[in-house]
Amino acid sequence: MEMKKKIAVISFSQKGEDLGRHIAAGLRSPYCADVTEERCRHGELARWTSENFEKDALIFIGSCGIAVRAVAPFVASKMTDPAVVVLDETGKYCISLLSGHIGGANDLVRLIAGLTGAEPVITTATDRNGVFSVDGWASSMGMKIYDSRNILPVADKLLSGNTVTMVSEVKISGAVPEGVSFYMSSALGHDPEAGEEEADVVISYHNCHRADSLHIVPTVLVMGVGCRRGTPFASIQEAFSSACSKMDLHPASLCAVSSVDLKREEKGLIEFCQFHNVTFHCYTANELNGVKGDFTPSGFVSRVTGTDNVCERSAAAECGPEGQVIMHKTIINGITLSFSVKPGEFSFAQQ
Repeated sequence: MEMKKKIAVISFSQKGEDLGRHIAAGLRSPYCADVTEERCRHGELARWTSENFEKDALIFIGSCGIAVRAVAPFVASKMTDPAVVVLDETGKYCISLLSGHIGGANDLVRLIAGLTGAEPVITTATDRNGVFSVDGWASSMGMKIYDSRNILPVADKLLSGNTVTMVSEVKISGAVPEGVSFYMSSALGHDPEAGEEEADVVISYHNCHRADSLHIVPTVLVMGVGCRRGTPFASIQEAFSSACSKMDLHPASLCAVSSVDLKREEKGLIEFCQFHNVTFHCYTANELNGVKGDFTPSGFVSRVTGTDNVCERSAAAECGPEGQVIMHKTIINGITLSFSVKPGEFSFAQQ
């Protein structure tokens, strides 16, 4: 169950519709976005915007004024608003209107400009001044930011020519950007104060214990799970929350759920993955039996599923040989859970 970027395109004329069709085709392949197109008829714009505002991005082919008035009633927060991009119907300008960094509008504008030859119009201060954008980089890496109030102090520090200190418990390759002092700390999450004392930015899948640091959460946590048939979503969610609390893990670090293929159609697990917008991968008993590692065996589980351990083995299978088990088999309300950290492909080069 792979999650694709959901993008909606709206146009207001035949020329705009033709341009929208060209953009949609380019975004579908090779970028594999889930793109819908619509030609707006009189009085339908409010309905269209309302129906599509929860998607990842909205592309308006028309005037900025039309787009501003359409999205204004729905704009809530830079943490949750979709990317909003505007192109004139001749395709000369492609404008990042809303959620340039976290929502990814700036990157989308650059992509569309490459597809159409339009001139990208990006007005965010860090981009215009050639300064590293922490929130934009984090979003491009698939990381999540908590909370947004600490974005501006970090950006102001960089724009003023000062150094921002960044500490991370996940590996990040590439040359460190100008203005950033970066170091790794494997103690994050084990010692709440370790590495966080002077950090402006904390990159950790554990909870951050400094209110004045910008907390960036890498999505690297895999939950292996075994459960009885018919286990409801609410029970799985409760077990997950309890396990995260026990391990001091940030729930937003979850990137995937894994299990044995007998659970492929398990409604509660599917609903859980949809709620958290994460992938759900299932493995055959033979595949799980072939995973190398030290797992907690169960004769009962082996008789039912064909493998002696579902949660630990499936999490390990999802993470690969370089994955790190951080919570072995734990039983919460009859649900077995295991957490592993999947090696992330994070790089400063991709900025």
